[in-house]
Parts: sequence; structure tokens; C-alpha cells
Amino acid sequence: MAAAPSGAALPDALPEALVTGTEALEHIEGFVPLGPWTPDEQRPRWFQPCQLVLTGGSDLVPTVTPWYLVVSTEYPAGLIRLYPAVDGGLKVTFPHQTDNTHGDAGAPWRRGHPCLDTPLNILDRAVYDTEPYDAAARLAWHVHRGLAWLHAAAHGSLTPDGDPYELPPLPGGGRPGRLLAYNEDETSLQAWLSKSARAGLVQVSDVPDVKGAQFVRGFGQTYRPTWGSALQAVTVERQGVWLRLDRAPVVPPWQLPQTWGELQLAVQAQGIDLFARLCPHLEALRDGQAHLLLLGWPMPQAHGGPLRQMHWQALDLPRLSRGNRVPNGWRPDARGRLMKDRRDALADASPLIWTESSNWNAEELGSRGRLPDPAQRARIAIIGVGALGSAVAEQLARTGAASLLLIDGDQLEAGNLVRHTLTLGDLEHFKAERLAQRLNMSGPHVTVQAINRTFTHHDEDAVAALRECDLIVDCTASDSLLIELRRVRWGDHQAFVSLSLGLRAQRLYCFYAPGPIVPLEDFLDLVGAAVEGDLARFPAHDIPRAGIGCWHPVFPARLDDIALFAATGVKYVEAALMRRLEALQLEIYEQVQDGDRFMGIRRIDGARFD
Repeated sequence: MAAAPSGAALPDALPEALVTGTEALEHIEGFVPLGPWTPDEQRPRWFQPCQLVLTGGSDLVPTVTPWYLVVSTEYPAGLIRLYPAVDGGLKVTFPHQTDNTHGDAGAPWRRGHPCLDTPLNILDRAVYDTEPYDAAARLAWHVHRGLAWLHAAAHGSLTPDGDPYELPPLPGGGRPGRLLAYNEDETSLQAWLSKSARAGLVQVSDVPDVKGAQFVRGFGQTYRPTWGSALQAVTVERQGVWLRLDRAPVVPPWQLPQTWGELQLAVQAQGIDLFARLCPHLEALRDGQAHLLLLGWPMPQAHGGPLRQMHWQALDLPRLSRGNRVPNGWRPDARGRLMKDRRDALADASPLIWTESSNWNAEELGSRGRLPDPAQRARIAIIGVGALGSAVAEQLARTGAASLLLIDGDQLEAGNLVRHTLTLGDLEHFKAERLAQRLNMSGPHVTVQAINRTFTHHDEDAVAALRECDLIVDCTASDSLLIELRRVRWGDHQAFVSLSLGLRAQRLYCFYAPGPIVPLEDFLDLVGAAVEGDLARFPAHDIPRAGIGCWHPVFPARLDDIALFAATGVKYVEAALMRRLEALQLEIYEQVQDGDRFMGIRRIDGARFD
């Protein structure tokens, strides 16, 4: 290994931990320091120029390349990065590298650092990670991985079969504050692959209350995705144009084009004439407004694996020419107007402005945690959306229950705010309606409907709506409701669940029965026997009132206790949907206390009806 150049001695102010890490670099073959560590005047970090030396290079990766090693002042904690030098460093973007087309203003390096962290690094828990975090090993670990990455880049082996597929990064990070959401899965991919159409018009709309976000409403008559209530309610559309490719349009090895000329060549490499395909569809966009171009290609989940879904990458179309202004010698038609654009707005040297794109398919968005598929597809009714019902509805909606019906005739009162999911702005409005509005905005695939009435068997509309549900969940803790439900013969496919809290939310009572008849007498016998002790433990004179001057008591329960049992109730609802429960059996869950300390929840065996 070449010796460090004269003047590369460590400065006196270098932290001791970084001194220790630097000493470990002396033993790494292929790493050559080119100067001392220098403090960054703009950020809390140190940087050092260096060279990475390979035994054999390639056309895109020379044997010797200059880099900058950048380390947080908190070393061995904080970020460690290897950046290509502006002068003589790598200038293209490879797989497993951030965008390398730009540099930081005033910095001697480009932004494209190799992705050297382990996948579990994002969880920010050292115990999950194989990366060492001691001063003597961490810096050397990153440099070793940098050399391995560079060797794989030189030999074209950065994406072996089985590695997860990664999209090419957007040059410059894309247009800030903008997002295009689409909805694609394996089923829609097969539909795309069966079609001969390569280009057409696309309709996009604004995502309600999300600045800068748009979503794809449809690709003309070619494909129209399904969205939840909040997005389906949007009626204002704008036109754009789409082009379907066979693979990502990249400048080798893995860089999205930066100009219209580069994009034309990248598309041409797939045997597609970019502007010939777009020309007839651009005519609908000559209105003096800005529009989007969506480039789509099929992606595998892993390199070498089967194709799984379409990706739609958005970029801004500049304002196109209008009218009969065309270059000399061209007719004032679609081709002539395109030639005018190719000379001006769409010239080869004109920069591309990429927009971040994201797949809002339900399976993609639910990857962090969702209900099983049968439970997601079920239609669930929740009768009573007070404290417990609103919390159960919220958790079901966010875990993937795409279709909910809420029934409640009460309006939100100020006293409800201490434990309801609604807020001040919802006071004196129907709980069901306002909760439905809130939950419809909780995700792009949620459809929540509301009936602002107390349920009775005479309400033909409510009965008809409930007949469409797979599961009816009672969260009212009301005997009157059960009497009303008992008077209706439901479908054989339907099931009934009751979730009710004991006084002060120390217990949750859960009951399950399949249709078609709600077993009122059985339920009352079981629950009645189980809750007799509530008033013994919490006498009526200890139950709080709504306030001074109010004669009637209110149900005592704190928000955290309700949230605790709401989560338990959702687990029970899931088990009911999956038919994992024994019918006509009461399950009781209670809080376990050791003095004043909460110890957890335990299940008590309830009496069983035979």
C-alpha cells in the first residue's frame, strides 16, 4: 500500500475515536489516504481525500479512483459516507448508489455515495445490525464494503439474481414537493402485458388535502385503477400522456436520463421511437398548461425473478407549442408542431424534470402490517362509534379493512373528547358521519360509509345495508340494540360480535355467534353472569357524573385503557373473520395490576353456553 503523502498527519483537534478508526485503515489493502482529515465548516463532520485501488478496472471504473471519506463528528456514531471526487471520480450512477449526477455546492465530491449500510440499518437498532459500532472497527468496515462495492461495479456484478430490485434514483432528487401515486399489482401487470397499446392519454387528479400530490385516475380506456372513497370522490381531472416500455430507460449502468436527448436514446435502445409514439397524443395537451409524462415498465421483485408489477415514473412535460406556428417547410399539423417543440421545449439539450412516483397499491402500502387477505376483503359493520367503537374502527381501517359501515345516531359532545378519536371541529356533528370522513382520509383504499341513526329493525335502509356485511360488530354495550338485532333474520354467511367494556375499562367482554339469528338470551345469560361483579367492585355512588348539576352517571374509562382493549377487540374481530372462534363462548380479558402498577392483560375463561 502506498504511504500517505507528506502533510497527511492527523490534526490535533481530531477526536480520539476517529484517531482510533483511522489507525485501522492503515491495514486495508486498496485504501490510500491523500491528505489529512479536515473539519467541514458547514456541517458537523470530518472529511478526508483518498483513493480506492482495484486489481482490475473497467471502462466505467478505473483501477484507481479518487474519493472522499466523510465521517460524523459523533464517530463512532453517526453517518459514514464514501463520495466520488468531483475531479476524476465516478461520474455515472450504478446500482446500490444514490444519484451521482450532481454535487453539493462548494463540496469537492459528488452526491452519489454507494449504499454500504446493511438493510436492517434503517431500523436504527444496533442489536439488529451486523455493522460494528466500536471506534476501532466501524470505519474500516465501511471502507472494506466500499472496496467490495467498487469491485462489483467494475465487474458488473452489483445485481446478482435474487437481490431485491431497486429503481434508478431520480437525478437531482426530482422535483421537490411533488408526488405521483399510481395503483399497480400482479393482476394489473398481466392486463398490461396482454395489451398492444404502447402509448395514450392518462388522467390524473389532486390528492385531497395533500399539497403537490397527484394520483392516476385512469389510462383512458386501457386501465382504470380502483381507489377508496376519498379519491373516488375527486372529479377534477387533468390529462397527461403515458408510454409503456419494456424495461427502465437508463443511461448505463443505472442512471435515469437528464435531458430529452438522453431519454430519446434510452428509449431507442428498446426499439421504441419516443417522439413518434408520443406525437399523436401530445395534441390533446396543447393548451398552454403543464402536463405529466408517465413512463412505465414492468419490474420483478428480485433480479432474475418473474415480473411482478408495472412502475410508472413521472416527469414534467414543458408547455407545448400551440396553433399553426411550425418550422419553415413543415405543415401546421401534429408533426409540424412536434418539430417546433423538438427545436425549443423538447430539444435534445433541454433538461428533464423528474417527479417522485409511488405505488399506492393496497398490498404495497400495507407491507408494514395488515390484516390477512380474507379479513381485508370482508365488509364490516360497527354499530356504536363512541370511545370503543371509534378506536376499533380506526384500527381496522388502518390495518387494511377496506370496507366499513358505521351506524350511530349520537352527536359528538365536549365530554366525549377525552377518549374519542374525533376532535373539537366535530362537536355537535354526528359521530358516524364525521368518523367516516376521517377514516376515508386514512388511506387511498378505504371506503367507509355512515348511517346517522340509532339502529332499529324498522329501519329498512339500515337493515339492507347490514345484510351486505359479513360481520356485524356491536360496540354499544346496549341491551336495546341486541333486542333490535334479534328481531331480524340475517344471512347464513353473516356473523355477529359483541365488544363491551366493564366499568372503568378494567375488563373487555367478547362474544361471537354465526348467523342467521343473534342469540340474545344466550348472550345475556353469559354476559349478565360475568358483569354482576362490576357494580360490586365499583358501586354506583362512585361512578362519575358528566358534571355538577348533572343527575345521571357517565361510563368511567380512561383513553389509554380504551385503546388497550380496542386493540384486543380488533384481534378478536380478526379471529371472527377468519372463523377461528368457538361460537357462543364468552371471552373475558382483564387488566392485571400489581398494586398501582399495570402488569398486562390476561384472558379469563368465560362461562360457555351448552
